[in-house]
Amino acid sequence: MMAPLTNCGGYIIIGGILGALAGFYGGWIDNALMRLTDVIIAMPFILVVVAVTAAFGGVSLTVLVLVIAGLGWFEIGRLMRAQFLVLRESEFVQAARALGASDVRIIFRHIVPNSLAPIIVSATLGVSGIILLEAALGFLGYSIPPPEPSWGNLLSGYEEALLRNQAYLVAFPALALVTTALCINLVGDGIRDALDPRQR
Repeated sequence: MMAPLTNCGGYIIIGGILGALAGFYGGWIDNALMRLTDVIIAMPFILVVVAVTAAFGGVSLTVLVLVIAGLGWFEIGRLMRAQFLVLRESEFVQAARALGASDVRIIFRHIVPNSLAPIIVSATLGVSGIILLEAALGFLGYSIPPPEPSWGNLLSGYEEALLRNQAYLVAFPALALVTTALCINLVGDGIRDALDPRQR
């Protein structure tokens, strides 16, 4: 779980900062970051990850974190931008600005705490997506090399088993993978329901 959690933390930081800047200041910053987001969304993600890792001469935890965090932040970034666009026009933010609060204080004291709920939910669901992505990369032979523990290593090396009609060898690793991803998605749904005031 080290790789998914590290990747998730990386793209939360990048997406959170860029989305906050785009949503709070708007203007050319917003336009530039949103066009960059559109370019990243248009890329075939797995092919880009494979190409970048091959360019670095092999797969390692550091390379995988840098690639996935550097290309996977757009969802968190767009979500954070949307939260900031709504909250920056709210009455309590306008009141803080009228009292002379600085931009830094408004962002960290008033807007960020009120925008964390959807970010936490999206990050929780993103962990399962990274697990499945890492498993797909492992199946293609681009997983983190042993002895580093990795979900991708569970499915790497089973290509010959599938070609020899020995799919049962892949069944248990695949079942563990699907069960873990499903459990994380259910945790994300539970967090969403707990943080959504409309569910109370």
